[in-house]
Amino acid sequence: MTELSKPAAGKKIKLLELDIVRALAILAVVLIHGTSSATVEPTEGSASQIMFYILNVGSSFAVPLFIMISGIVLFYSYDGRWNGRTALTFYRKRAVSLVIPYLIWAFFYYAFNQYINTKQFEMDWPAFWGKLGWAEWSYHSYFMLIIFQMYLLFPLFMTLVDRISWFRKWMIPLGLLIQEGFYVYRHWFSEGIPHSDRIAPTYMAYFLIGGAIGLYYPKVKAWVEKHKPLTAAAWLIAGSAYVSLFLLSRYKQIYAENTWYEVLWILYVTAAALFFMQIGRFLLSRFPRLSKPVMSIGICSFGIYLIHPAFLTLFTIMWKNPTTILMYDLYTFGRYAAVLGASWLVVYVYGKLAGLFKRKPAVQPGKAYASNKTVGM
Repeated sequence: MTELSKPAAGKKIKLLELDIVRALAILAVVLIHGTSSATVEPTEGSASQIMFYILNVGSSFAVPLFIMISGIVLFYSYDGRWNGRTALTFYRKRAVSLVIPYLIWAFFYYAFNQYINTKQFEMDWPAFWGKLGWAEWSYHSYFMLIIFQMYLLFPLFMTLVDRISWFRKWMIPLGLLIQEGFYVYRHWFSEGIPHSDRIAPTYMAYFLIGGAIGLYYPKVKAWVEKHKPLTAAAWLIAGSAYVSLFLLSRYKQIYAENTWYEVLWILYVTAAALFFMQIGRFLLSRFPRLSKPVMSIGICSFGIYLIHPAFLTLFTIMWKNPTTILMYDLYTFGRYAAVLGASWLVVYVYGKLAGLFKRKPAVQPGKAYASNKTVGM
């Protein structure tokens, strides 16, 4: 093996900055859902609608970023200690942390949505089971299906990393080849692949780019620290270009070939990961008090993701749309803050109560990485 291909020696430290990256990603997830109606309800072409449309499209890095974070954490934490027993433990932990919540929340939203729409509840088991296969029990549930597929594939990738020296060096090209090859096939050679938005190949580049970052995290961290302006500029430029394509197509009827959207999306998400890691380390070192509530949002991100659509539905029912543009804008931002705050509070309190029955050793900066569990997303 070359120097680059050797596993990092010693114990792994907890990557606290990733909790801040998770926080920024979940803020974007809630913003996407909280502004979706605002992209169509105000007068077409109004300043209000354009503003919310920019916020909505600009937040589209969120789900791929969570997939990338999962790749970072998994490959970082298991590198150098992977074996058959570890693989079995990995599957057991993921069955508890993902499959069980998937079933519980699928039932919750099946009952919740039915009652909200009809004011009654009737259990139709065939209909319920039919929604599980493709995660069709809620508009946000597809993410869990994608992560489930990544968890199934991770042991294969980790075994290849552990046993084939060149594989870790080629993870990023391989991820791009799988994702873009799948894109080319469904875009030019197929009449459409059902549920392609929730199939693993559609997001493979994000997962394996994250994996490569995790395998070489100290080196990536050093590179980002050395090129801070570059990562910030890359995120701003890629994001501005990506959003501009949508603005031009919607408001000017100027259309770019779909490949440009795909390429810019990958650049935007990757730049976001590197730039947000930089933001995380900056907050931790310069503003430790401010970083604590931000990290709390990141730690609670999986729970916030699961519960926030319910709060969004309830608040939308409770608060009717105002009639003036200014009040509508305030209403939309206020609803967003209320949904985020309520979701975080419920998850935070639940975590505290659960902690009363299960004591865990605290993880401090610089200490050994105590848990290899990916925090939800």
